[in-house]
Amino acid sequence: MIEVIIRESWVEYAKKNYSGDRYNQNTLLPAGRGQFAGIIGECAVGRYFLDCGIDFEYEARESYQYDFDLSGYKVDVKSKFSVGSPKPEYLVRIPDYQKRQQCDIYIFTYVTESRVWILGWMDKDDFWFSSTPAKAGENDTGIVERTDCNYLEISRLKPMQDLELKFIPF
Repeated sequence: MIEVIIRESWVEYAKKNYSGDRYNQNTLLPAGRGQFAGIIGECAVGRYFLDCGIDFEYEARESYQYDFDLSGYKVDVKSKFSVGSPKPEYLVRIPDYQKRQQCDIYIFTYVTESRVWILGWMDKDDFWFSSTPAKAGENDTGIVERTDCNYLEISRLKPMQDLELKFIPF
C-alpha cells in the first residue's frame, strides 16, 4: 500500500469536475461524494505514475470505461471514500454491472479527507476469476450488499511495484 497526502490542487480539480449528483442508480454516496473520491483517487494514481516515470494518457474526461491508458492497457481506478486507514483484511468491491467495462487493469484506492491509499492492482480478468460474488441483500462480510458485486481482500491485490516493473521503460 502506498499512502499519499491529498494536494489542494487535486481538491480544486475535483470540485470543478464532479457533478454533485449521484452517478447512477447504483451510486451509494449522496451529493456526488463518490465521484469526488474517484477524482481524488485518479489524481493520486496519476501522481504515482509521474513519480515512477510511467508514461500515460489521462482519459477519464473522455471515457466512462477507463481512466488511464498505459501503452495500450486501459486502467480504471476504483476508489472508495473511507474514514480511516485500510487494513489488509478489508475488502475492495466492484458491482457486477461493471463486468462489461472495457478496461484491462483495476487499481484500487481508499480516499479520506486528507489521504489516499493506493492499495494495489489486478488484471480485470484475474479480479473476476479470483474474487467472491455476493448478491444484493447478503451480509456475509458484515456489510449488507446494496447491489450484486464481487469482492476481494486488499491483501490479495498485486503490489504497485509489480505494475512499475510492467510499465517502466528500461
